[in-house]
Amino acid sequence: MTKKGLTPWFHGVPTVMTRGACQILGRVAGQFSHFFQVERHMGYTLV
Repeated sequence: MTKKGLTPWFHGVPTVMTRGACQILGRVAGQFSHFFQVERHMGYTLV
């Protein structure tokens, strides 16, 4: 393994991991916000 070939890969891995983590966090945040909106709506209808 040459250092020349390793460097782009080494810089590419954190980018992919960060992108994947952002997508997962965004999806989880979207589910949570949707859940809270439904819960709030249910609360308003019950009251």
